[in-house]
Amino acid sequence: MSESFNIANGKCPCCGARLDLAEDACEGKAQAPLPGDFSLCSYCAELLQFKEGGTLEQASIKSLMELTPADHKIIEKNQKWILANRKK
Repeated sequence: MSESFNIANGKCPCCGARLDLAEDACEGKAQAPLPGDFSLCSYCAELLQFKEGGTLEQASIKSLMELTPADHKIIEKNQKWILANRKK
C-alpha cells in the first residue's frame, strides 16, 4: 500500500499547478521524497524531480538518460493515464 506525503513548496515548474501531495510508489518501506526523486505532475504529466527543500524542477536530460528502458515505459504509461483522466 502506498503512502502520501505533504509537499511544503510544491508547484509544477511547467504548468504552475499547486502540488501538495506526493505518493510513494515503491514497494517496501514508504519514505518522503528525497532530492533527485522523480514525480509526475498530476495536471500536465510532466516528469519532475525533487530538489533540496522539497521544491520541484523539470527533470534534466541527464537524469532522463540515466533511466532504464523499463523506467521509461512506466513513466510513459503513467503520463498517458494522467492525460487521459485529467479534469478539463
